[in-house]
Amino acid sequence: RLKEDGGYTGAFWPKSRARTMTDQERKWVDGCVIFYKESKFNLRESHVFEFQQSAMQQEDFKKSAVAFDRFFTKDNIAAFMVLEHKVKGTPLLVANCHIHWNPEYTDVKVVQVAMLMEEIERLTARYGSSTSKSSGTMRTSGKASTMGKSNGDGTPYLSTILCGDFNSTPDSGVVEYITRGTLPKDHADLIKCTYSKFATKGFLHSLSLKSAYGAVGELPLTNFSPSFRDVIDYIYYSDGTLTPTGLLGAVDPDYLDRVVGFPTPDIPSDHICLMSQFKWKSSPSTTTATTTRSVSSGASSTAFGTTRMGGVGSSFTFNRPHSESSAPGSPSSQFRKTTSSLGKK
Repeated sequence: RLKEDGGYTGAFWPKSRARTMTDQERKWVDGCVIFYKESKFNLRESHVFEFQQSAMQQEDFKKSAVAFDRFFTKDNIAAFMVLEHKVKGTPLLVANCHIHWNPEYTDVKVVQVAMLMEEIERLTARYGSSTSKSSGTMRTSGKASTMGKSNGDGTPYLSTILCGDFNSTPDSGVVEYITRGTLPKDHADLIKCTYSKFATKGFLHSLSLKSAYGAVGELPLTNFSPSFRDVIDYIYYSDGTLTPTGLLGAVDPDYLDRVVGFPTPDIPSDHICLMSQFKWKSSPSTTTATTTRSVSSGASSTAFGTTRMGGVGSSFTFNRPHSESSAPGSPSSQFRKTTSSLGKK
């Protein structure tokens, strides 16, 4: 239906456990997927990043008994795509992840995200720069390309969007590390982190990432169950190249008062849909990112492209469409402009 009705195509990668299963069993394994609009983007690269498999190739992990006990038993993954705008030639690096869930393993969460940052930095080095701090021309097979070429003002064309289910609240070490670029070794979330090179060298990345919802304040919740309600899903973007111009709003508080948790007949997952519209700072083109979890598989999903609905730029949403005309008691959630973009071109 995505392809037929919206012109989207994409790829799905199941978690690492799927490789040990039969074809029938594999159908029920959750994972990560990225969709993009074929009329807007060309696909330059796509792959899955398996934290467990990557760690097995590193001596600092393999030498640690703690890593075998805490880290290697988790099969979380992240999906990557490098897209190129068909008209402008502007590239976009997209990463969609599903970080480990258990709050008793905060060290695993931070290490997984640290590995995620390294993979983004590796792709950044190949295709250009995802921050405004550096510039240059990408070279592939010895040939120069404009994919990583910088503007005259130093703002590079390569942009990065990182989204997904981070299973981490706004006050967590994961969020602090992503948004600040560093995390102290004595952070409470790292007490049990005695393995990996990060335990000795520290947690540091060079990406300049901000939360899309941070412009107006994080939502009251993105996950809601009878025993838990908080924000654990995010859309991050490279603030040197992208500007958020719109966000999908929160679920109606009155609706939340009427239910004990998700999923419901209106919201088919225990996570709500997040959506942000971005504009390239160096281009009038816009791209829309949507992230949620599928109720059938629990897969973290992302879609990129632009459509027009009622004169408001928005993308395909995975939950029931929300609008101002929603019936009483429905989970109304409006797509709105960010405070920083109101009245600005």
